[in-house]
Amino acid sequence: MTATARVESKKMIKKNALLDAAFDLFAKAGVHGATIDQIVEKAGVAKGTFYLYFKNKYDILDMIVIRKTSALLRDAIMASKTRSFTDRIDEVLCVADYLIDHLTQDKLMMRIIHKNLSFSLYQKVLNDPARGAELKKIVEEFKKNVICDGYSEQEIDHLPFILLEMIGSVCYSSIINNEPAPLGVVKPILLKTIRKILA
Repeated sequence: MTATARVESKKMIKKNALLDAAFDLFAKAGVHGATIDQIVEKAGVAKGTFYLYFKNKYDILDMIVIRKTSALLRDAIMASKTRSFTDRIDEVLCVADYLIDHLTQDKLMMRIIHKNLSFSLYQKVLNDPARGAELKKIVEEFKKNVICDGYSEQEIDHLPFILLEMIGSVCYSSIINNEPAPLGVVKPILLKTIRKILA
């Protein structure tokens, strides 16, 4: 490994430590209850290191949301590739089903997406080559392999966000508030609605 590669590797380790520490602290104390001092202490890095990567704790929250959302979308798409489909809408429903099941099991992730994933953040990250590379790759993969015909390029760019937002909101209301009904009742309606949207 070259000296440059070692330096980049150390930077990535520190950045990931900060992201993991912030996620853990936000989960326990909320964004307002966690401080940058607590984040750097938990990550085991100097406070100046925090500011090399992030402007403030809301900036790191944005990166956590995008990082977790990107990983969730990537995993959902990969899960859909293990099956064969005769209808591309069924493939999208497989992705949606994966997202619903995962968010049901990971309530913290569901809360983070529901409360913090905004379209402006999604768009900002997609348009930022440094921060949005992974998400852009996932959206391109989604466009190439999952999306049905009949959508414009711009509509396809928006569809992963719309699906995530709709699924996150419905799951949040159903699981946390039991509204409009328990998830077992709501999930088939949600999948049917997604099918109709895509058809």
